[in-house]
Amino acid sequence: MAGPSRKQMLRFLGQLGAFILTRFGFWNCFSMLMLFAERADSKRKPDIHVPYLYIDMGVAVLCASFMSFGVKRRWFAVAAAMQLAISTYASYIGEQVHYGDWLKVRMYSRALAIIGGFLVLASGAGEVYRQKARSRSMQSTGQVFLGIYLICMVYSLRHSNEDRQAYLNHIAGDPDHHPSPGHPAHRRKPRILAQQPQGGVLEPDEADRPQRGDFRRRPHPGHRRVELSGF
Repeated sequence: MAGPSRKQMLRFLGQLGAFILTRFGFWNCFSMLMLFAERADSKRKPDIHVPYLYIDMGVAVLCASFMSFGVKRRWFAVAAAMQLAISTYASYIGEQVHYGDWLKVRMYSRALAIIGGFLVLASGAGEVYRQKARSRSMQSTGQVFLGIYLICMVYSLRHSNEDRQAYLNHIAGDPDHHPSPGHPAHRRKPRILAQQPQGGVLEPDEADRPQRGDFRRRPHPGHRRVELSGF
C-alpha cells in the first residue's frame, strides 16, 4: 500500500492549520477568563478595561463560531485579524498591567503571528471546497507577519538569557550537554598557582610536586629511600 503523496500531506497540514486557527478564539477567550479571574482574586486589573473587554471577547467568539461552521470564512478571518490587532493595541496603550521588555516581545510577536495566520486563512488556504481563487496579496501579507514573528523570536533567543535557557531546557537529552553561553560550564576556572614561601622552604605536600623544568623522577611519598654509604 502506497503512502500519502506530498500533495496529500500538504493538504492535510493546511486543513489542520485551518482547524486550529478557526477555533483559536474559543481557547483564547477561555484562557483570558481564567487569567483575569485569578487577577481579580488578588485585586489586579485586566489588560483591557472591563466594558471593552466583554465586547472584545464577544467579537472573538462570534468570528470563531462563523469560521468554525465555514460561513463566510474569509470575511470573518479578516474580522478576527482586525479584532486581535485592536485588542493587542488596546492592551498596549491601556497600561493596566506592566510587563517586562522581553515578555512584551514574546506577547506582541505572537499576536502578529496569529494575525498573519488569519490573513493566510482569509486568502483561501485550508478550504476543502474552494469556490474562489486564492488571494495572493492576502497570503503574502500574512507571510510577512509570520516572518516578523520569526525575526523577533531569533532576536530574543540571541539577546535574552531567559528565552535561550527555556529553549535549551526543552531540548531532548541531558541538559548538561547544552549549557548556555552564560552557564558556569563555559566560564574558565582561574588557575591557582602555589606560591613559594619566604626562605625557600617548601611545604611537605608541595615538596613532592615536580617544579617547572624538573624532569627527574620523584619517589613516591610512601616509599623509603635507602642511602648507601661507602661507595
